[in-house]
Amino acid sequence: MVLANDDLASQLTAEGRIIATRRSERLSTAVLVRVLSVLRKPLLIRERMLQVRLKTTYAARMLTKAGCKILSSPGSPIICFPVGEFDVLTGFDWI
Repeated sequence: MVLANDDLASQLTAEGRIIATRRSERLSTAVLVRVLSVLRKPLLIRERMLQVRLKTTYAARMLTKAGCKILSSPGSPIICFPVGEFDVLTGFDWI
């Protein structure tokens, strides 16, 4: 995940469109530059990871409250939950 604003965000958006049309998974130069600059800031990384954990914990809690079954581990930055009906023979019938 890359967080950016202003000119860098515009550049990443434009490059994202190009990547989508080419179906390429290569990282753009702007992404690489941003990643390298963030890696030199361990306190910033820690702060942002805390924010990710707080937001995903909140989202998982709200999804659980709404009746969703969360399959990912508590505190995971990825929230995994099934959508649709489950058929024992064929698996999930995704909506």
